[in-house]
Amino acid sequence: MKTIRFLDLCTSLKVTRDRIYRAPRWTLTGRVEYNPSYMHRLTLAFGGRYVSDMAVDAANTQFVPAYTVFDLSGKYETRIAGKEVTFRAGINNLLNRRYWTTAWGYYVSPSATRTAVASATMQF
Repeated sequence: MKTIRFLDLCTSLKVTRDRIYRAPRWTLTGRVEYNPSYMHRLTLAFGGRYVSDMAVDAANTQFVPAYTVFDLSGKYETRIAGKEVTFRAGINNLLNRRYWTTAWGYYVSPSATRTAVASATMQF
C-alpha cells in the first residue's frame, strides 16, 4: 500500500490564477438619499454600481468588459382619504449605458436600456 503525503499531493496539483467564469472579481454599489428639510415627505436618491470584467469561459480566454451604471429615484409619502400613500418614480441606467450583464459559453446577455419606473402604494 502506497502512502501519499499531503505535501506531495499539493505540489502535484496544477494551481492557476484563472478566474471563475461568469463571476466578476469586484462589485461595488453605493446609494445616497436626500430628504429636503423644507419637504420632509420627499426622498431623492442617487445610486450607482460598478461591476468588473467577467470571464466568458473557464479557460479565461475571453472577457465581458466592466461597466458602471447610475440610477436616480424619488418617493413622496402623503395621505389621501385618510390612507397612507407612497408614490415612487425612478430612472434606471440613467446614462443609457450599454453593457453585457452575463455570459455563458459563447453567448452574452445585453443590459436593459434606460428604463423609467413608477408605482403607488396605499396602506389600508
